[in-house]
Amino acid sequence: MSDEKGKRERGKTIQIIMGPMGKLHNHIVHIHSSANRMTWFIEHASKMVPLDNCMRWNSWFAMLNTALEDQVRAALQLYIEHYQDDFPKDDLLTTSEWIQLHMIHDFLQHFYEATQFLQGDCTTLERVLFTIDILRGMIKSALVCHMILYIILANSF
Repeated sequence: MSDEKGKRERGKTIQIIMGPMGKLHNHIVHIHSSANRMTWFIEHASKMVPLDNCMRWNSWFAMLNTALEDQVRAALQLYIEHYQDDFPKDDLLTTSEWIQLHMIHDFLQHFYEATQFLQGDCTTLERVLFTIDILRGMIKSALVCHMILYIILANSF
């Protein structure tokens, strides 16, 4: 029983630290923790959402990329309804959190494409520096947009 309590506490910590990404992570962990739940999910989604991990650069992007597919997202919603009795209520994703997940996906896609561009035998220092420069500019733009959005929201209240 203490193992189950530890899992719930870890899931809560991940959700608090990572917000919507943590909630989605907890959904996928919940599905992966039982063969019956995995089978149920695959029957409804026609595929499994890969679980993120700390060893693979693009694992969070891969998880998001799959989870945001229409059929998979619908299956996630059905899954939560079907397993609502053993699913933490504070892990439910709201509409605005799904929008945030789309934004995070779009942001991470640049890094995914950069790693794809830089892998293989033809990688040169020039290619790496070029890619880093593009990513740096993209991060600056995202920060400016985030700051403008924050200012607009702060002034609207």
